[in-house]
This record gives sequence, structure tokens and C-alpha cells, in this order.
Amino acid sequence: MSSTTLIIWQNVPEDCKLYLVPDEKITPEQRALISHANGKLLNCSEDTDGLDFLLAALSESVYEDQPYSESVGIWKGFAIEAEEVNGALITQICLTGFLL
Repeated sequence: MSSTTLIIWQNVPEDCKLYLVPDEKITPEQRALISHANGKLLNCSEDTDGLDFLLAALSESVYEDQPYSESVGIWKGFAIEAEEVNGALITQICLTGFLL
């Protein structure tokens, strides 16, 4: 069983999406951005580099002038349902998202 990082992306107050990304798919630079995004929300946090990266990595399309456009969609395929977390070897958890 390979180790993973759990990303919990909240669209506050509406919904929550879970992503279980294999650690071997995460570069050291991306790991730093994930750590930077932890505990922050777009629309109410300053210094959003980590959030901007995760927004790109988890989204399906590119928006005009979107930061990290080279990373768009790289992790969208790792979306899971809550029950799929059971038994996963998780090395890092990131709780972040977007305040609507």
C-alpha cells in the first residue's frame, strides 16, 4: 500500500470534496504549496500561492490568467468518496477550500 496525502477541499458553506493523492505524484515544491494552503480559504486569506496551486491542480479547466495553469487538472482524477478513506495510509492532511 502506498502512502497518500488527503486533501479536503471545502466550498463553504455548500459542499466538500476529498482527494487522495499518492505521495509519489507530489513533488517537494507541490508538498510545500499544500502545506502553505492548509487551514486557508480563498476569498478570505491573504498570501494564497498554495490555494492557487490546489485550485488549478483540482480543477477541470483553465481560467484566464490563472496562476499555476501548467498544473490544471493534474490531481482531479484522485477525487474519492468519504468511505474510500478507510484503510488508506495517509501521511498528510490538508484542509482548505473556497469561501463562497
